[in-house]
Amino acid sequence: MAAAGFLLATTPASAGTDTPRTYAPGGTGWGEFGAYGDKVKVCDTKADNTYIRATVYGPATGNTQVTYEIHGKGNCSTGSRKNLIEGKKVLMLVCAIKDRNTTPDCSPEVKGIA
Repeated sequence: MAAAGFLLATTPASAGTDTPRTYAPGGTGWGEFGAYGDKVKVCDTKADNTYIRATVYGPATGNTQVTYEIHGKGNCSTGSRKNLIEGKKVLMLVCAIKDRNTTPDCSPEVKGIA
């Protein structure tokens, strides 16, 4: 008697790459991008009247994909407003904003894969 069998292989729909936790200049807050669910988390770590903004964008177009902003020491916000194209490179900046009328002070770009 011969036995017939087959192998069922599954692969994840996405093999995205999270960005590392990235700090705004001066360590006033941080942000990170999670590829699973295309989530952005941003946290304010100092009571210094500064807003912290994490922005994720597509480098090919420069178009902003997701932006989250938070204010107040110890406050964090996590969410996902867009379903990004899987496998595409994304860049994230984390900025400290002291005054809405001035240029934000931003971290260097960090790379992730949606």
